[in-house]
Order: sequence, then C-alpha cells, then structure tokens
Amino acid sequence: MVVWSPLMPLPWNKQAILLGGFCLLIGLFMALWSGRMNARALGANLLRGQIELAHEDNSPEQLKRNAARVCADRVFWVGIALTAIGVMLQTWGGLL
Repeated sequence: MVVWSPLMPLPWNKQAILLGGFCLLIGLFMALWSGRMNARALGANLLRGQIELAHEDNSPEQLKRNAARVCADRVFWVGIALTAIGVMLQTWGGLL
C-alpha cells in the first residue's frame, strides 16, 4: 500500500480537481468584483433610486462611465469562462 507524502507528486486527477477548484474560486471572485465595478460605473445616485440627468454623448464623464462598464463586462465574462473551466476540470478529475 502506497501512502502519499508531500514530497510525492500528486496524481493527475487530484491536480485537475485542485486546479478546477482554484479556477472556480477566481471565477466567482471576478464575477462578484465585476458587479461592484458596474455599480461604481453607474453611480451612487442610481443605487439610491435617483435618476440622473443624461450627459452629452461625448462628455468626459460619459466616456469614462462607458469605459468602466466595458471593463466590468469583460471581467464578468472572464470570470464566467474561468468558472466553466473549473467545472470541467473538476468533473474530469472526478471521472479519472
């Protein structure tokens, strides 16, 4: 009977499970962080239920807000992709 020790390398299935769990945690963190980024981009007035007057389309405030929204969307989709990769790795590691 072989007993595992910290000096022995992990088998492939255990490595896949650990890497999948890491990807799941990072993906969840990124999805939650993108929600915070999006809330900051929308502004505090919207979170309090107040409607903000529309800015001009090319005003610096509007361009900055649009850039922050695009960044939040990208972070969200990267988080979703990492979560999907984590699920696949953990499933694959569990089946081996």
